[in-house]
Amino acid sequence: MGLLRYVALFRSMNELRVFGLNLAAKESDIIAELGGRGAVFCLGTAMERYAAYYRPGEVSFYADDWEAIKKYLDTAQPGNTTVCCYGPVERDPLSVINDEIAFTAKVQTVIDMFCDGKGAYTKPLLRELWGVDM
Repeated sequence: MGLLRYVALFRSMNELRVFGLNLAAKESDIIAELGGRGAVFCLGTAMERYAAYYRPGEVSFYADDWEAIKKYLDTAQPGNTTVCCYGPVERDPLSVINDEIAFTAKVQTVIDMFCDGKGAYTKPLLRELWGVDM
């Protein structure tokens, strides 16, 4: 875990964020829509797939063509669902793809969560991946 904390010192998710919006749509609908537009879901959106108890409160994703996605989302009605885009996309051959929707791999999700100051929420993955308890 010391190594993860060390990496987090030099890789801030805030510095990788390219835009954030609040939309009037359900998280599941946003994920379904952006999944076909090259988004790779990360942070809490990916963590929610790996830990049943975690609820992120926002939709987070990496995107190479973030300008096109932002232009598309700018046409949506404003609301209470937070959407955050990070770039560039973190391509990992271990990324999990469910129904054509890509999520960061478990290891990348742990790294991202630590880099976002939310490492404590990765407890189930740390135990599963490396047998480590926090």
